[in-house]
Amino acid sequence: MKNKRNIIKFFVFAVAIISLLISYIVINPNSLLSYALRFKVLEPSYLDRKAGETLIDGFQSYSSLAQVKAAMPDHFVYEVAEKSVLDKGDTRPPFDFLSLSIKDYQHKGYAGELVLSFFNDRLMQCIFYPVDVEGFEKVLTKDLKMKVTKEDERKISGNVNLWHYIDYEGRPYFRWVDKRLEKENDAWIMRYS
Repeated sequence: MKNKRNIIKFFVFAVAIISLLISYIVINPNSLLSYALRFKVLEPSYLDRKAGETLIDGFQSYSSLAQVKAAMPDHFVYEVAEKSVLDKGDTRPPFDFLSLSIKDYQHKGYAGELVLSFFNDRLMQCIFYPVDVEGFEKVLTKDLKMKVTKEDERKISGNVNLWHYIDYEGRPYFRWVDKRLEKENDAWIMRYS
């Protein structure tokens, strides 16, 4: 009789733990646990288009490369800064990462380089490398009515964050990113790379 109770207790405990794990994975599909178990509940399609939000100077997240090029003034000269595409026949979900660099860009009266990054033909982020970092930081702080300092990430709209940091080459930059696309990009990298 006591043995049956122990078996029932163990069974109830095991079901409870499994239910908790499944609930956690469903709520947090991009968690490390989800990746470790290769559990693909609610995995993004990596191609969905949603309503975009303004990143910098009217550039809208989720815009296609063609839409962004059509909206660019004719005097913008850009070059491909980074391109990563899967080989034909690769069975993983689509992954196409493209960054365009506009060297002579002006934002709020400050010169610098603008880098536009696309994940699966959807504008994910805009990175601005101003020549006068301190002056630009002051103007941005005034415009946003919040202090934007180094190593600082601020939410500036529903899904857009602004980040001020220094890149691997020691160049200070300001990065506007749509967190939804960044989350998808990070999920793809964690799961499939």
